[in-house]
Amino acid sequence: MSVKFNPFYYLLFSRSSKIILRTEETYRLVPKIFRDKCEIFLETGIDPNNIKFMPRDRKLKRVVSTGKFIKGKNMEQVIEVYKRLKEKYLDLKLYIAGDGYERKKFNHKNMW
Repeated sequence: MSVKFNPFYYLLFSRSSKIILRTEETYRLVPKIFRDKCEIFLETGIDPNNIKFMPRDRKLKRVVSTGKFIKGKNMEQVIEVYKRLKEKYLDLKLYIAGDGYERKKFNHKNMW
C-alpha cells in the first residue's frame, strides 16, 4: 500500500509512457491520475499489437519490472524483451524488483 504515499512511485508513474498490470487489484493501487496510462492483461505473455502506445519525443532509458520470481511471472520473457530493446537503445537499463523461489536463477550478472 505504500504506492499511495511513496513519492518514488509518483515519479515512476508520471515518467512512464505505459503501465502494464496483471490484475484489477493492482490497477486499483495506482493513483487515479495515472490510470489512463494503465492496461490490464491477465497474462504477461501478450501480443504487443494489443497495447496502445502514446508516442513521445524522448529516448527509452530504463525498463522496470516488479513481481514475484515464480514460474507464472515469465521473468525469462521480460529479460528477452529487454535484450531486444537493448539492441536499439544501447544505454538502456533493466531494473527488476521482487522476491520468490526463482530469484537465484536470475542473479547472474552476465544474464543481461
